[in-house]
Amino acid sequence: MLQWLTAEHAQLISKPLLQSLLPLAERRGIAPAKLCKGTGIAVQQQRSSTHKISAQDALLLSQRANQLIGDPQLWHLVAETMLSERLSPLVDVLLHAPTMAQTLGYFVRHQELLQPLQFSRSSRHQAFVQLHFLQRWGDSPSGLSLALLIAVGQQRGLAVEQWRIGLPPEITPLPIWQKWGLQSFASPLPVLQLPVQQLRVKLQQRQPERFQQALWFCQLQDTTTPPSFLEAVFAWLQQRLHDGHMVTLEALASAMALSTSSCKRQFHKHGTSFQQQLDLVRLYQLLHLLQQHPYNNHELATRLGYSNSNNFRRACKRWLGIAPDLVRAQLS
Repeated sequence: MLQWLTAEHAQLISKPLLQSLLPLAERRGIAPAKLCKGTGIAVQQQRSSTHKISAQDALLLSQRANQLIGDPQLWHLVAETMLSERLSPLVDVLLHAPTMAQTLGYFVRHQELLQPLQFSRSSRHQAFVQLHFLQRWGDSPSGLSLALLIAVGQQRGLAVEQWRIGLPPEITPLPIWQKWGLQSFASPLPVLQLPVQQLRVKLQQRQPERFQQALWFCQLQDTTTPPSFLEAVFAWLQQRLHDGHMVTLEALASAMALSTSSCKRQFHKHGTSFQQQLDLVRLYQLLHLLQQHPYNNHELATRLGYSNSNNFRRACKRWLGIAPDLVRAQLS
């Protein structure tokens, strides 16, 4: 039986991330101490048995990796290492789940066993199920999320050439994805689209014992880790906007049974802020609304909680660098 580790309390397992990222950085001349500078990761503890770091340090580590290594295939190489060396029980769960639909479910639920501070939202669009990666590529490992799922699909024998990947204009598909024949299109945020029919196909070369053992370890992690603060915030903000209520930090803190200052400290711990999370929710709602109906700017402003369409227009340009009309044209 493999001796996988499980998380305790609010700490995340960073062992898979460190074990795959640090050697890759060293091969490119980036010393571990330089990569971890600015974080709370002590060099002498990097190869310890627990490899536990805070969520904020994990985010800083991924940002520094993007800055220092500068390899467009960085997260694909990290993903391949995680899969080939089976650095987490989640790897076996993803590779041996009965269907790809279950694989996606397990990935969203247990992804902190492989990477920190990254979650996605799924929706149905025509004949595809699509995963929206809410963090920008350079701000967190959304590139790792994409690389992991695409590599898993390829190893499971799925026709990944039927998948579609949406990327912001400044990002180009990786050469390996082009080699596999993935279709790409312009999108304000990274999005992965999978044909619905592929989600139901049962894996023929399954290893049920390995899958059950790995799933048990993932579920054990669930019982020892409290619900994600950011996911709870996202759900609360989304519901408040949907119901047309005012959204304030004070109201959020009250709903979370926290003082305002404690709520701010939680955001700081996760390397973000209340306003950044509110912007993420509004952005997700914007993309979702425009896929359902070509609402005009006044309608979108009202649904997203803005007092007038000019404020909404300025916010959209701040989020994406483009005006709502161009977002509407891209999504159409």
